[in-house]
Amino acid sequence: MLQPLRGFFRTLYEHGATLRLLSDSQDFELTREAIDLAIDRTETLQFSDPYFEEIVGRIFTMPDSKRFELLPIGGARPIKGRIATEFVREMFDKDFAASVDFNGKVMKSRLGVRETRLHDKVVRKSYQLMAVNAPPVSP
Repeated sequence: MLQPLRGFFRTLYEHGATLRLLSDSQDFELTREAIDLAIDRTETLQFSDPYFEEIVGRIFTMPDSKRFELLPIGGARPIKGRIATEFVREMFDKDFAASVDFNGKVMKSRLGVRETRLHDKVVRKSYQLMAVNAPPVSP
């Protein structure tokens, strides 16, 4: 989707065009400056290849909306994201009764992570819940 946007902004710029969209309640304008900024951002925006992290924390899932929230042990910021479709199917196939076996409990969660970078700086991380297991037992 980023490639067509780059082309769209580049076409507007090369032809000296601006864009204004009006509706009953909103007025949106792409000025020359905004188009310049859009070109810069779309050309320097990069997405990392997905990688995996395992994090222990209290997990809350909403399988119907395919969303989760993880509260990591140690007080780090909550992590929110989507539940992998395969994992939602697995929860129901194994008769997890919509995840009540682990929902709200401290578990080890396997997350798929993808970073969005702008000018080589991470500006956003998106997470996908891939699996949930019992946390390791401390000696």
